[in-house]
Amino acid sequence: MIKKLFISILVICSLLGGNAYAENIFDCEINTKSSYGNPVLAKLVIRVEDNSSAVLKTGNRQTGEYEDKDFLLAIDGNRGDLIIMSSFNFIGEGSYDLLVTQNAYRNGGSFFRAVFSADPVSGLVHSLTITPWEKSLPISFYLSDRPGSVIKGNCK
Repeated sequence: MIKKLFISILVICSLLGGNAYAENIFDCEINTKSSYGNPVLAKLVIRVEDNSSAVLKTGNRQTGEYEDKDFLLAIDGNRGDLIIMSSFNFIGEGSYDLLVTQNAYRNGGSFFRAVFSADPVSGLVHSLTITPWEKSLPISFYLSDRPGSVIKGNCK
């Protein structure tokens, strides 16, 4: 009887807990200075769903349709969110779509890499990288409108 109860609990836990590892979440903080010596502060969350694949492509701005002259910029990736909860001298607060080109987890052997645009109409595409095998999980932002600096912080 106890064996059947134990097996039932294991089956239920595996069914309910199947999505426990379906997300990759980083809670990050930036507290640094710009290349001009100005403070750059931000608190942000990066969230990626493993089962949400995405492709980055060009297309007609008015219709959004893919045309003959367009091309694929990335063939494989995951869809994610960059949520900036507080910001000073950084990207504005809000939620931004991420194309995660490499969805690496903590203690993994490869970089976490993603691209996003704070304003898709402006044409500025930014990128970020996290080094998940380092204890402090360093994050680096490469902002297209600030090509002379790399904005760094840490995640947990």
